[in-house]
Order: sequence, then C-alpha cells, then structure tokens
Amino acid sequence: VQEVASASSPANAAAHVLLREESVVVEPNGRQTITTRGVIRILTAAGARYARAGVAYDSAGGQLVEFRAWVQSPGGEPQQIDPGAFTDRHLSQGELHSPLRQRQVEAAVEPGGLFVYQSTVLTPAAFPQAEFEFQENGLPVHVSRFRLAAPSTWGLQPVLFAASPIRQGNTWELRDLPAHPATIPRLAVTLLPDQSV
Repeated sequence: VQEVASASSPANAAAHVLLREESVVVEPNGRQTITTRGVIRILTAAGARYARAGVAYDSAGGQLVEFRAWVQSPGGEPQQIDPGAFTDRHLSQGELHSPLRQRQVEAAVEPGGLFVYQSTVLTPAAFPQAEFEFQENGLPVHVSRFRLAAPSTWGLQPVLFAASPIRQGNTWELRDLPAHPATIPRLAVTLLPDQSV
C-alpha cells in the first residue's frame, strides 16, 4: 500500500487500480504457490462496486492458504475485513460436486478510500503454464506486475499479447495503463521442466 498510495489517479475514472500483482513459485514437482495482491482506490460512488476480490482454488488437490482484505478510509488506517464477511461457493454453479471453488469478498468503500486484498493458493501439479492479465474490468492501472520463480534447470517460453512490459529477470511490469484498452495486455509463460537432462 505504501508503495503505490501516493500515485495520482486519472480524471473521469470510477476507480483506479494502484497495484495488481501476482507472484508464482513453481516447485520441481510442478505444484505452484500463487500469491496475489491488489490495491484499488475508489473514486466515485459508482466505483464502489469495484471494491471486491475473489480467488479460485482446488479444494481436492490444492489449498487456499490465505485470503485477507482491508478497507482504508481517506486519511485513515487500514481496517481488516472480518473473515466472516467472505463467501465461498462452487466455481461452476452447475457442478455441485466439483472440487473447484471460489472465495470472494465485497466491501463498502467511500470515494477516496482504498480496498486492499492478498491471497495465497497452492495448486496441484498440472500442465506447467502460468498466465497473467495485466488489467481487468477496464479500469486504469498504476502498476501491474507478474513474478515467476521456477527451478533453475527449467526453461521458460514467455509469450506476450498486446503488451510490452519492462522485464527484469523473471519479473514483468507495466505502468500507467489507460482505462478500457482495445485488447487486454496479457502474458503466458510455458515452463519446460528440467532442461538439464
């Protein structure tokens, strides 16, 4: 929050995503630990609907390690949202026995206030690929960042769509994205296990 809270917001926006960040750590067996962080400034009463977040997880082979959220009033201190205010449901309403679930939270945030969230999910081993959209809901974004950590012997094949992020190592970052892009900037990274053999 301290990193991005001083950023100015564009005029005529309902809300401004100050930070959209995802960090993926890949284990040698293919399991992934995915940590997501977000900071959203609500700018208008209509923009209050963007004070929400959700995280999908596999309740059978994976684990939702944590999911927390805070609200910060203008000039105030962050207040953590009661975990009892979160809801949990099947990801697909038509598949009641599916292990895929989503936990989500919505908050009441006044204009000028911040909505902050963080989640960590463990995924089962699957096809080794990571994808990240730098933007969502058509909102302007101050900082959007994706980090990837994989075993040193693995190869990486990144493919970018409508994006030219700054890359430092295995971190890709875009800044000051305008609202309502014609195409959402996206990154897909295919991981090639153990290129040393």
